[in-house]
Amino acid sequence: MHLSDHQFSNLYSHLWLRLWPWMQFIDTYPYCFPNGPGEAKNCVRFVCQLGRLQSDAKTAALIDSTPGVRILVARAWGFLVGARPLMEEEDEVLITVVNFITRRGFRTRFDPLPGPHIEEFMEGAGGGPADLALLVTKLVDLTSSGPSTSMKRQILEGAVMFLANPEYMKYLPVPTFRSCGVISAMIKAICAFNAGPLHQMIILDGCFEVIHWLIRTSVQEWLTEAVNAGLLRAIISCGTGTASQTHITTLHQTTLPMLAGGSFYYHTLTAIKNALPAVQDLVQSRRFLESATHDGYSYLMQLIAPRLQLLEFYDSDQFYSVRACDNLACGEITKWPDFKRCGACRQRYYCSETCQRADWRSDHHLGCRALRDASLPSTDTLTVRETNFLRAILHQDYLRLKIEILFQQIQFMLAHPQVEFYTDFDYSSLGITPAVKIYACAAAKDDSVPTRQLMSRAQRSKGGMELHRMHLRILGGFQSRWFPMRTDNPILYDAVRRLAMSLRGVDVTARREDIMERLRQLDLEVDDELLAIH
Repeated sequence: MHLSDHQFSNLYSHLWLRLWPWMQFIDTYPYCFPNGPGEAKNCVRFVCQLGRLQSDAKTAALIDSTPGVRILVARAWGFLVGARPLMEEEDEVLITVVNFITRRGFRTRFDPLPGPHIEEFMEGAGGGPADLALLVTKLVDLTSSGPSTSMKRQILEGAVMFLANPEYMKYLPVPTFRSCGVISAMIKAICAFNAGPLHQMIILDGCFEVIHWLIRTSVQEWLTEAVNAGLLRAIISCGTGTASQTHITTLHQTTLPMLAGGSFYYHTLTAIKNALPAVQDLVQSRRFLESATHDGYSYLMQLIAPRLQLLEFYDSDQFYSVRACDNLACGEITKWPDFKRCGACRQRYYCSETCQRADWRSDHHLGCRALRDASLPSTDTLTVRETNFLRAILHQDYLRLKIEILFQQIQFMLAHPQVEFYTDFDYSSLGITPAVKIYACAAAKDDSVPTRQLMSRAQRSKGGMELHRMHLRILGGFQSRWFPMRTDNPILYDAVRRLAMSLRGVDVTARREDIMERLRQLDLEVDDELLAIH
């Protein structure tokens, strides 16, 4: 049976009541038609007819309320995206599929699919969320292959609308996409469609929104995969195609900040370093230099340039780890292999047995077992190498921002005399923002034994230990990590406190430049006498 979009449309509702039982019979008892076209072509042709029947509003409502229709639609979808060579009805069927998953063909385009409809799609796709996720991914990948056409853009727009709808996240959580290659498919779509008409640039915005949705659930995992899949090339392609003439909101407000906020992870930064040579020619093109994407991308590169230099040194034979003796009365700082660990908790390091005994009598006997219990079993999502690289980045940024941090410490000491403080480094977006804060605020949010011991030791160190905290994007949200900074003597600590005492009653904000210059001179004076590590 072949239907025209306009011929006898007033009869479509009556035809549907007869077509659906007949299709169910053919699908259930295919052996009754040994010479028929087969299960795959039956499903595909049935969906073709559905697309035409939807042109009548009354019939579309009947189809929408019929249980089981979406099972056959999903099966036809699966047959089609897996067919090689492609069937002749490919585009028409895929348009019908996206009409179903976005409800575009039912005069309720912006209404989400009801739960039972999603479950029908899952059943037709193979039985579970991962099967449906794979179908959507294959649809995006198939649409992005070959020449770009208006029909392909319409199909891709429907697939992106489906993925970007937050109502479906409870049915298709991020883990279901883990092995589907959806990141690669989205990046491929961005590169394929960035040259389309300006009015269709919403597709690119949706693609970046889906990428952002995936990455924010586990930054260090998904962001690394995205960079390896060509995220930098996709960003630059938006500055060389038609998209260069417009401002893609999600790219500038979420993707670039998230790329900056994850570039301190060792594997992510390594992926960025490996991807840069392939895009150097593109970023120097005149069209990209004049695009709306150029400024944001340039700022990102300026931000990560020092980190790339640090990464090169970190991976070289010249780099070695150093530690400070955990006996606070000792200022020994030397290479990591020269220390011995506590055999019980394996968290404290000492340069000698004398220092170990002194630290045990001081406070370690109170917290050794708790430190051991806190570290076993390990729930850390980062490897030792990744954690040490974070430590190296923090130290690099501390040295770069040192004078600003010392000025903030003076402001804090004048505003809160005799109150202990720590320095917070916010790495969650573009740039790094240091801020001096009160111990008690952090203690109220994190009352774990390791954190309490760190704060207690820092207070008793008299300048030998200063607490720094990194605020990071990780695992679907944010996480804070403590990195104590140890010094071999308190000379700078004492000098800054004396300077703060001499400024009592002075408007330090008004004299900011003068005080910061004094801090620079002070830092130069003690530089040869002070060794500090994180």
